[in-house]
Amino acid sequence: MTDSGALLFWAILAIVAICLWFPLISGKQRSAKPPIEHISNGFLLRSPLAWQVTFFMGLQSFLFYSMVAWLPEILQADGLSASTAGWMLFLVQIAGLPATFVAPALSDKYADQRRIVAVLGAIYLAGLVGLLYGGPLLLIVFWIILIGIGQGASIGLVLALFGLRTRSSEQASALSGMAQSIGYLLAAFGPILIGVLYDKTHSWVVPILLFIAVCVLMIIAGLNAGRNKYV
Repeated sequence: MTDSGALLFWAILAIVAICLWFPLISGKQRSAKPPIEHISNGFLLRSPLAWQVTFFMGLQSFLFYSMVAWLPEILQADGLSASTAGWMLFLVQIAGLPATFVAPALSDKYADQRRIVAVLGAIYLAGLVGLLYGGPLLLIVFWIILIGIGQGASIGLVLALFGLRTRSSEQASALSGMAQSIGYLLAAFGPILIGVLYDKTHSWVVPILLFIAVCVLMIIAGLNAGRNKYV
């Protein structure tokens, strides 16, 4: 696929996402929560719930960007060709697309999202543990699909939490700014750290074990962030 073709592909997906999100956004505006006054400086920094949402954001981003950077190399070390490993990276993102839209739609129906976090966390963990053990190609495809579902559901849910854990659009905007600023800063170290671990150990076992540990921490943060509370 050429560069222009790749950009066109993702542009089409972005347009589809906007079309799917618009009804949800409109519905959210019709059921607005009671208005809250202006947020004082440092308000969110003193909120444990805001930090839990931020860590959920950062840890899922850590996993996503690390996986995008290193998944083909991990799979090639497991015996797949470079071409097949590249297709697996494509598959993990395609598998996550439906979950990206389903997770926020489901979360909007419930005041408490901890069950959603538990389900997506179990799926994500199963995929990462499967990646650790490998197996024949068909089984690897299954692990990749599970990882994709976990990735898509986690990013969709955390974006929904910006609105679900706040009482006003002002708070939601502030929480989004905090979670994404700190979260993506944390995520930026992911690919670098994974590369350093591989250079030190010359094995993908330790990096994958780190993926599993980060996923567990993400689930813990998500279970706390999913409670029916407001910042």
